[in-house]
Amino acid sequence: MKKFGFTLAELLITLTIIGISAALVVPTVGNIMPDENKAKVLKYSVQLNNALATMFNDENLYQPSIISYNAEGEAIFDCEGVACFGNFAETLGRTIGLDDNTLETPDGSLWDIEENNNNTCTISIHTRPVKSNCSYSANCNTARDVDTFVFRIDNLGNVSAGDALTDAYLRNPLQTGNRKEAFATAQSYLDDGKNY
Repeated sequence: MKKFGFTLAELLITLTIIGISAALVVPTVGNIMPDENKAKVLKYSVQLNNALATMFNDENLYQPSIISYNAEGEAIFDCEGVACFGNFAETLGRTIGLDDNTLETPDGSLWDIEENNNNTCTISIHTRPVKSNCSYSANCNTARDVDTFVFRIDNLGNVSAGDALTDAYLRNPLQTGNRKEAFATAQSYLDDGKNY
């Protein structure tokens, strides 16, 4: 007489093999899945750099005026870098497609563009309706539900990170990683005394 089915021992061995395989695969899959916020930060960085390139290459937008010449005959300009745009925040907002200094974009993010006194600019990008208005910086480094990323633009149009988490995402743009690693990296920057 033929026996159909599996014995209890066969079933236990099969379940054990499946369990061990899952335990080995799940952590690896978690590291392969890219962090959604990293993709957003990289996208915003590209948008800012493209907008700045457009602005600096557009002769109608960027027009430093010569006020005098020095003894060697070199021109001396009355403005330098972003100061030559007049209202830089408004010009940047229009170039990106924003009508106002704070506006929601098609992806649902809110951009807050603030000009500083030293011809620099700070851009806070809120990725979802503002709950905490908190970026990952020294004054708010315990927030694990960060919804704001900060960029700084210097007077020559160079884009850099304005908070620790944005910095962590921009450091290795091609390396995939998970959110836990990004927060650990950001915390190490703050622990090392890096100021934002």
